[in-house]
Amino acid sequence: MSSLLKLDQNITLVQEVWNPSSDILKILQDKNYFIKRRPDGYGGSAIFINDDRLKPLSDPIQINDDSHIVKISIGGDRNMWISSLYINRKSKKSLLDTVSKIQSIVPPTEWQYLLLGGDWNINIQDKQDKVTQTLNIVCKIWGSQSQAVDV
Repeated sequence: MSSLLKLDQNITLVQEVWNPSSDILKILQDKNYFIKRRPDGYGGSAIFINDDRLKPLSDPIQINDDSHIVKISIGGDRNMWISSLYINRKSKKSLLDTVSKIQSIVPPTEWQYLLLGGDWNINIQDKQDKVTQTLNIVCKIWGSQSQAVDV
Protein backbone atom coordinates (compact mmCIF):
# COMPACT_ATOMS: atom_id res chain seq x y z
CA MET A 1 0.00 0.00 0.00
CA SER A 2 2.89 2.41 0.59
CA SER A 3 3.62 2.44 -3.16
CA LEU A 4 0.00 3.45 -3.82
CA LEU A 5 0.36 6.41 -1.51
CA LYS A 6 3.39 7.64 -3.46
CA LEU A 7 1.38 7.93 -6.69
CA ASP A 8 0.64 11.47 -7.81
CA GLN A 9 -3.16 11.11 -7.64
CA ASN A 10 -5.73 13.46 -6.14
CA ILE A 11 -7.90 10.59 -4.94
CA THR A 12 -6.99 6.94 -4.47
CA LEU A 13 -9.55 4.23 -3.71
CA VAL A 14 -8.36 0.89 -2.32
CA GLN A 15 -10.29 -2.24 -1.44
CA GLU A 16 -9.37 -5.15 0.82
CA VAL A 17 -7.05 -2.97 2.89
CA TRP A 18 -7.37 -5.26 5.91
CA ASN A 19 -5.39 -3.50 8.64
CA PRO A 20 -2.80 -0.91 7.55
CA SER A 21 0.55 -1.11 9.30
CA SER A 22 1.79 1.59 11.65
CA ASP A 23 4.25 2.68 8.90
CA ILE A 24 1.34 3.33 6.55
CA LEU A 25 -0.57 5.23 9.22
CA LYS A 26 2.52 7.41 9.82
CA ILE A 27 2.59 8.34 6.12
CA LEU A 28 -1.09 9.26 6.36
CA GLN A 29 -0.92 11.41 9.48
CA ASP A 30 -1.01 14.71 7.55
CA LYS A 31 -3.48 13.55 4.87
CA ASN A 32 -7.23 13.24 4.58
CA TYR A 33 -8.07 9.57 4.56
CA PHE A 34 -10.86 7.27 5.55
CA ILE A 35 -10.31 3.59 6.28
CA LYS A 36 -13.16 1.14 6.89
CA ARG A 37 -11.97 -1.99 8.69
CA ARG A 38 -13.94 -5.12 9.48
CA PRO A 39 -13.71 -6.67 12.95
CA ASP A 40 -12.61 -10.01 11.45
CA GLY A 41 -9.57 -8.34 9.82
CA TYR A 42 -10.56 -9.12 6.23
CA GLY A 43 -11.93 -6.93 3.45
CA GLY A 44 -12.28 -3.25 4.19
CA SER A 45 -11.65 -0.23 1.99
CA ALA A 46 -9.89 3.12 2.01
CA ILE A 47 -10.20 6.57 0.46
CA PHE A 48 -7.01 8.65 0.30
CA ILE A 49 -7.32 12.33 -0.62
CA ASN A 50 -4.00 13.78 -1.73
CA ASP A 51 -5.15 17.28 -2.62
CA ASP A 52 -5.54 20.04 -0.05
CA ARG A 53 -8.27 21.65 -2.16
CA LEU A 54 -10.55 18.63 -1.60
CA LYS A 55 -12.16 19.00 1.81
CA PRO A 56 -14.36 16.42 3.55
CA LEU A 57 -17.82 17.84 4.35
CA SER A 58 -19.05 14.84 6.28
CA ASP A 59 -17.81 12.05 8.43
CA PRO A 60 -17.73 8.74 6.58
CA ILE A 61 -21.10 6.98 6.53
CA GLN A 62 -21.14 3.18 6.54
CA ILE A 63 -22.63 1.53 3.45
CA ASN A 64 -21.81 -2.12 4.18
CA ASP A 65 -19.37 -4.11 6.32
CA ASP A 66 -16.46 -3.12 4.07
CA SER A 67 -17.29 0.33 2.74
CA HIS A 68 -18.32 3.85 3.56
CA ILE A 69 -19.10 7.02 1.65
CA VAL A 70 -18.00 10.60 2.27
CA LYS A 71 -19.08 13.94 0.85
CA ILE A 72 -16.27 16.27 -0.17
CA SER A 73 -15.99 19.83 -1.45
CA ILE A 74 -14.18 20.02 -4.77
CA GLY A 75 -14.04 23.82 -4.79
CA GLY A 76 -16.44 26.68 -4.27
CA ASP A 77 -19.96 25.37 -3.90
CA ARG A 78 -19.24 22.15 -5.84
CA ASN A 79 -19.44 18.90 -3.93
CA MET A 80 -19.31 15.20 -4.65
CA TRP A 81 -19.84 11.90 -2.88
CA ILE A 82 -17.01 9.34 -2.99
CA SER A 83 -16.94 5.70 -1.96
CA SER A 84 -14.27 3.06 -2.15
CA LEU A 85 -16.79 0.28 -2.47
CA TYR A 86 -16.13 -3.38 -1.79
CA ILE A 87 -18.94 -5.88 -2.27
CA ASN A 88 -17.52 -9.17 -1.08
CA ARG A 89 -20.26 -11.45 -2.45
CA LYS A 90 -21.40 -11.58 -6.05
CA SER A 91 -25.17 -11.48 -5.80
CA LYS A 92 -27.97 -9.21 -6.93
CA LYS A 93 -29.07 -8.94 -3.29
CA SER A 94 -25.65 -7.68 -2.13
CA LEU A 95 -25.55 -5.19 -4.99
CA LEU A 96 -29.11 -3.95 -4.47
CA ASP A 97 -28.72 -3.73 -0.67
CA THR A 98 -25.63 -1.56 -1.21
CA VAL A 99 -27.36 0.59 -3.82
CA SER A 100 -30.35 1.02 -1.52
CA LYS A 101 -28.09 2.17 1.32
CA ILE A 102 -26.35 4.69 -0.98
CA GLN A 103 -29.73 6.01 -2.16
CA SER A 104 -30.81 6.49 1.46
CA ILE A 105 -27.71 8.64 2.08
CA VAL A 106 -27.18 10.59 -1.16
CA PRO A 107 -30.11 12.84 -2.21
CA PRO A 108 -31.41 12.13 -5.76
CA THR A 109 -30.39 15.64 -6.82
CA GLU A 110 -26.76 14.69 -6.05
CA TRP A 111 -26.60 11.27 -7.78
CA GLN A 112 -24.84 12.90 -10.73
CA TYR A 113 -22.02 13.86 -8.34
CA LEU A 114 -21.41 10.30 -7.13
CA LEU A 115 -18.11 8.46 -7.60
CA LEU A 116 -18.18 4.76 -6.71
CA GLY A 117 -14.94 2.93 -7.33
CA GLY A 118 -14.06 -0.47 -6.15
CA ASP A 119 -14.21 -4.20 -6.22
CA TRP A 120 -17.74 -5.42 -6.86
CA ASN A 121 -16.78 -9.06 -7.53
CA ILE A 122 -18.47 -9.07 -10.93
CA ASN A 123 -17.27 -9.19 -14.50
CA ILE A 124 -18.88 -6.13 -16.08
CA GLN A 125 -17.83 -7.31 -19.53
CA ASP A 126 -20.13 -10.34 -19.21
CA LYS A 127 -23.35 -8.83 -20.59
CA GLN A 128 -25.25 -12.10 -19.92
CA ASP A 129 -24.54 -12.02 -16.17
CA LYS A 130 -27.63 -11.05 -14.13
CA VAL A 131 -25.63 -9.05 -11.57
CA THR A 132 -23.88 -7.10 -14.34
CA GLN A 133 -27.24 -6.42 -15.99
CA THR A 134 -28.58 -5.17 -12.65
CA LEU A 135 -25.59 -2.85 -12.21
CA ASN A 136 -26.09 -1.39 -15.68
CA ILE A 137 -29.78 -0.74 -14.92
CA VAL A 138 -28.79 1.04 -11.68
CA CYS A 139 -26.27 3.17 -13.61
CA LYS A 140 -29.00 4.23 -16.06
CA ILE A 141 -31.34 5.11 -13.19
CA TRP A 142 -28.64 7.22 -11.55
CA GLY A 143 -28.07 9.26 -14.71
CA SER A 144 -26.96 9.02 -18.31
CA GLN A 145 -23.38 9.99 -17.45
CA SER A 146 -23.04 7.05 -15.07
CA GLN A 147 -21.45 3.95 -16.44
CA ALA A 148 -19.80 0.80 -15.25
CA VAL A 149 -16.23 0.58 -16.53
CA ASP A 150 -13.58 -2.07 -16.05
CA VAL A 151 -10.10 -0.77 -15.25
